[in-house]
Amino acid sequence: MAKRKPKTKKERPDRAIDVSTKSAPADSDVAATPERLFNLSPEATRILICVALALVVGLFFSPVLGNEIVRWDDDITLYRNPNVQGLDLQRLHWMFTDVRYSMRYKPLSWLSIALIHSISGLKAFAYHFVSLLFHAVNAALVFLLFRKMMERRNGIAIGSPAVLSLF
Repeated sequence: MAKRKPKTKKERPDRAIDVSTKSAPADSDVAATPERLFNLSPEATRILICVALALVVGLFFSPVLGNEIVRWDDDITLYRNPNVQGLDLQRLHWMFTDVRYSMRYKPLSWLSIALIHSISGLKAFAYHFVSLLFHAVNAALVFLLFRKMMERRNGIAIGSPAVLSLF
């Protein structure tokens, strides 16, 4: 077996790279982002992602639309509660001041139930549809909140630890 001759410093190629002469990466070298794929502005991309999230949530939870009203808590919340079966001043006052009926303060819930009742009565589809819309919109809002928290300010992602602590 022949011995290899060790390389001397003179025989080693120069490893220093001159960055000033390096050309910019070609378009094929840059990662494909939605903005680059569809030539969208960042705002349009955010809107597209929000709509996609809402559609996925809507499709995922769409089987709820075929369900009926259950007698677990819907009876005391909907059809046995006369305070949500209309939108007159007395009922609106009750919605925004009562904390004893359900043991917590929830005026927006009462108001949405009363609005649905005034439009569709006790049809279960309407209540489930509004609930599905709320979930779909909330998925988009959580995305926007996390995106805002992950923005870099002065080179630092301020909200990253807060977002990561949720998982």
